[in-house]
Parts: sequence; structure tokens; C-alpha cells
Amino acid sequence: MDSISPFQFGQVVNKKYFTDRETESKILKDNILAANNTILISPRRFGKSSLVKQVLDGLQPNKDYVTVRLDLTTSRTENSFLENFGQKIIEANSDRTSRWIKKISENLKYIIPMVSYGTGGPGETVSLSFNWVDRRKTREEILKLPQLMAEQTGKKQIVSIDEFQNIQKYQGSLDFQSELRAHWQHHNHVAYVLFGSKRHMMESIFSDRSAPFYNFGQVMKIGKIAEKHWVPFLTKKFSATAKKISSQYAKVICRWMNQHPESIQFCAHMIWSDASGQITDQHMVQGLTRFLNATQIHFLDIFDDLSNIQINLIKAILSGEEKLTSKATIEKYELGTSAGAIKARTSLRNGDIIENVSEGNYQLINPSFELWFRKKVTQEDVIEKCRQDLFVS
Repeated sequence: MDSISPFQFGQVVNKKYFTDRETESKILKDNILAANNTILISPRRFGKSSLVKQVLDGLQPNKDYVTVRLDLTTSRTENSFLENFGQKIIEANSDRTSRWIKKISENLKYIIPMVSYGTGGPGETVSLSFNWVDRRKTREEILKLPQLMAEQTGKKQIVSIDEFQNIQKYQGSLDFQSELRAHWQHHNHVAYVLFGSKRHMMESIFSDRSAPFYNFGQVMKIGKIAEKHWVPFLTKKFSATAKKISSQYAKVICRWMNQHPESIQFCAHMIWSDASGQITDQHMVQGLTRFLNATQIHFLDIFDDLSNIQINLIKAILSGEEKLTSKATIEKYELGTSAGAIKARTSLRNGDIIENVSEGNYQLINPSFELWFRKKVTQEDVIEKCRQDLFVS
């Protein structure tokens, strides 16, 4: 039997470690095939990148489409975006021959494709040279590339851009967003898939009526994966490696982690890695303890960045307080002033630490951070409380 962990976390997962998202996958695929744009919004670690990867990988064998994938994690300027964007478009479409370069160059004046020859053989790499003397025309030519490539090759272009919210950090961001929208809205042979890990920033780009990208495409809010999908996934993964976990215990992992995708895989991995044969209550508790210890450094970093008012506000939320800005709550939890409490709440929401689940009702987004907070900050015996869940059917 395979002794490699059947669970993946902290990275974009491949099909083997992917579960559910059938509805979201179909919507995204249908949009792409129709050259409609899609924006994916959710809290961090909910599997947006993995979802996009599964759909694009599934379309990869189709020769009628060209897939272009960008990641703006390190992009901080308009120039870095444009050069990366142009380079990826050319790389994805090029057959790396001089004939292709010559044909494409006939339609370009301010960006110059070049083939670099190396030890790997002729046509090893293709790159772009940019003429920034006439900045406006060079920028326009780069932004027209996806539609131009579609027309030249006869293939629809699928352009996916991860961490798209980083364009808000560019100088003159709104003007640049307006320019992107002005060009991309005319690309009828291109499907743009835009997503990022900062939910509040993505929402401000695509959900604000005054924003340039408002109504640019279908906004998909990616939620949690239901327990009914997790239970068979977990039991099958354990069984595939000669270890067995009951459906009841699989449900307990889901409840401990509140259906949070990455936390479930991480916690399941910790339980799996220290067990053999049938998973017992001892394996479950030991795995959970190891999981919380493993997240200690990460959560300490988050905690250290919180102000005292933010920490106290989290305490109020975990205590079930709903009127967070009332005089009684402010005095009880030492939140300072109503304005200060509102500012702290907004900051926690923008930082994807809390979310509003109903009128006046907030919760921590990451359930493992909640467990850590209760254990380390409010000094609760979370391990014992979680242990009791093992005996509830």
C-alpha cells in the first residue's frame, strides 16, 4: 500500500487531492467555453486556485483553446504587469519558430518577439523586447495581444490571473483598471478568469458600482465544501493507504475544522501520519494536538499583528456577543470607543480574519485559528472539548 500522505495542503492541489466543486467547475467551464469572464471571490485557502487549475487542466488537451496563466503575487508596478502579461501571452501561443515570429511581428510595432536558441535545441525560448519610448502605444499593443493571438491562431484564449487584487497597489491604479477594462471588454475571443486571496480587495474591484471592473463578468463566491462531500473523500483517502477512519470520525474532523478546505486536509494529514490500521479516539486527539502545534508559528504571526482592541473584539465574538459596538459590550471587553470598535471590526474583516454570517453575527473565518486562539489566548481546554465530539453520534 502507498505510504505517502493522501492529503495535500498549503499549495494548489492536483486532481488526486481535489474534492467536490462540481457546480463551480461546471459554471467556470461553461463561461470559458462561451468566452465569458469569471471572477472568483472567497476567503483565503478555500481552493480558488485549485478549482481554476482543475478546469484549465481539463481543457488543456483541446486544441481549440490556448491557456495563459499569470500570477501577480510579486507584481507591484504597471510595468511589471504589462511585461509579464505580454510575455505569458506570447509564450502560450508561440510554436517557437522563426516563421511564426515573422508572421506575428507583422502586426506588432512596439513589442518585438524573439526566439532564443540554446543547448536544448532550436527555438528553445521565446521572449519579448519592449519599446517604452512611446509608452501609450506600447501599453495598448500589449493589452490587445490576447484578441490578436486569437485572431491570428484561430484559437480562443483563456487568460487566468491569480492575485489580481495586487493591481490596486499600482500607482494610478484606477486609471490602469479603466484602461484594462476598455481593452478587455472588446475581446470576444478571450475568456478572463480573475481571482485573488484578498477578498475585500477583490470585492472592491468587482462589486463596487463605481469601479471600472464592475459587471466585467460573473462573480462567483466560493464557499465551504459540505460535510456530505468531505466524509466519503476522507474515508476513501484513509482506506487507500491501509488505514481506516469511520464516517463518524470523518464527520468530527469536518466539524472541528468547520468545513474549511485546507484545515480539513491539514488536520486529516496529522491524524493519518501518526496512525496505523483503524483510527481511534487517541489518534484523533493526538492528531489534533499536533495540528495545533504545527500552526503555532503562523498564528502567532497573525496574533502579533493584532491591536489590543482587535484581540478584545475577537474575544467578544467568540463569547457570542452580537452587539459589538453597544456601550455594554465596549465596556465589558475594553474596546475603547464605538468608533474604535467599528474600526477594529472593519480591519479584521478586511484582513479576512472575521466574516459577517448574519445580522450582527460574526465568526472567525479560519476555524483552526479560532481553536488556537481559544487555547492560547482565552485559555480554554479546546482539546478536551474536541475530545467530547468523538462520543457524539
